[in-house]
Amino acid sequence: WFQLLFCDQWSVVVITRHGINFPLVKLNNDQTQWQCDPVNYNFRSNNFSSNTRLSIHYDQKLKINGNCDPGQLLPLGYLQHQNLSNQLKVLYSDLINNRSLRTAAQQEAQLSMNALATKLNSPINEAHQPSRNLATLQSPPQCAFADLYKQNIRQKLLQEELINIQSKLNQNLSWDQLGEQVVNRLQAGLQPPFQLSEEDVQLILSQSQMFWSLLFNENFQLKTFLMVQVGPFIQDLAYYMENEPFTVVSGFDYTVAALGSILVAESSKQPGFASFLAIESFDNDTVAVKAKFGDEEPQYVKQKACGRVLCNIKQVYQLMDKFDIDLAERDE
Repeated sequence: WFQLLFCDQWSVVVITRHGINFPLVKLNNDQTQWQCDPVNYNFRSNNFSSNTRLSIHYDQKLKINGNCDPGQLLPLGYLQHQNLSNQLKVLYSDLINNRSLRTAAQQEAQLSMNALATKLNSPINEAHQPSRNLATLQSPPQCAFADLYKQNIRQKLLQEELINIQSKLNQNLSWDQLGEQVVNRLQAGLQPPFQLSEEDVQLILSQSQMFWSLLFNENFQLKTFLMVQVGPFIQDLAYYMENEPFTVVSGFDYTVAALGSILVAESSKQPGFASFLAIESFDNDTVAVKAKFGDEEPQYVKQKACGRVLCNIKQVYQLMDKFDIDLAERDE
């Protein structure tokens, strides 16, 4: 602990969850391809199936029909991002550089500026730019509905709005201010094809909570899941740790949970409101991990790499290397 007081923080990588959005449930006799991710979460609605359950499939071949997220934040999601932004400013005020904020680009309309980043051909290094490797963590183009949905969102955005957002970018405003500039789902007049009932929501929450607790059990199937889910991202993560002063990478709940189960010694907590993992690198080649789950305060946690709060950076890299696979290996 005392080392943390006498060493300079020179790099912080924050892995955080997206804001609130609707998962879509596959209806009976619906032939639409809802698959949007190589790891498919099949939320079965009890309104349409007597065999209600949450199934996790390792669908590397993209053969399974399942649910997909159209990717647009609800208003509550923007509030969550604003809350997270404020927390990060307090924790890392000396390191934050708005131009180094990133998103994993897993859903183009998911997070603040990323909805428009590909359309704004700005010479500056925009806030919320995509991942260093544009293919990393992007969903395969298998979900026609989600693609059409995002196209419709873009069509709703007027050229004047694009110019306005570009001017805000050039002024280098903060994350929460940028988020306010993007038209959300309700403002755009776009709705998912159906809503989840309260009963379905409770079912999903209870089933997913059981899943988070299983993430920290050691077995071959778990390692396969972790490699498929975050394996292609490991090299990018190491790059940010070595080369960027402050990076925010946005993923889904199970991205945060997967990286948490790789890095954190003990945890079965479900990622929730403004949850994140912060990998802090210091100038003496040590690394600390600060975790925040749900409404609790951020705190340093013991790492799997060495069983202590502070680990040598080589130990952390050795642990991460065990899960490092490229996109081709993931899709085999």
